[in-house]
Amino acid sequence: MQLRQTEKGCELIDITALAPNGQIEQDPVPAEGLVGGWSVPENEQAGLDAFAKATEGLLGVEYTPLCVLGQQLVAGMNYCVLCRGLGVYPDAQPCYTLAVVYAALDGSATVTDWIELDGSGLPAAPECITIDGQSYALQGADSAEARCGTMDGVSDEGYDWQLGPEEGTVSLCWNGVWLLYAKEAEG
Repeated sequence: MQLRQTEKGCELIDITALAPNGQIEQDPVPAEGLVGGWSVPENEQAGLDAFAKATEGLLGVEYTPLCVLGQQLVAGMNYCVLCRGLGVYPDAQPCYTLAVVYAALDGSATVTDWIELDGSGLPAAPECITIDGQSYALQGADSAEARCGTMDGVSDEGYDWQLGPEEGTVSLCWNGVWLLYAKEAEG
């Protein structure tokens, strides 16, 4: 995914690297000023409201909108919404998806396309972090998905962390997933 900083905020310029096989039926690349072209959202809340309406009553996966990446004026409005999805079953793994939402002139809304992202454009979690000069190695996903509250500190690399479930461990939230790191033996 490529973003460009503009006066209005961030502008999506390419998402093809994130889609499986680079295939995207609707290409949400901003084309400011073109009829039917994609542009930076003027009202992100309108896109979020349309997404909420379009996904109301959806079963099987809980989608959390992260941001509205673009809008397209048609007979109504299309919105491209980046979402984090999580199946509502044990041990479900999160996924990232683009939802193309059509908001009709009559106030109704529907998802016209789901584009599951393969994650290749997302940065990988760090294999090792350092806190006060002590190294911690990645162990895997932390089973405590529902952590909340304030963070306990910031790693030397700038990552927020919390104390982990066992002594000598810390948890780091990376792209919406809690990861567990264990203190490495000093030597």
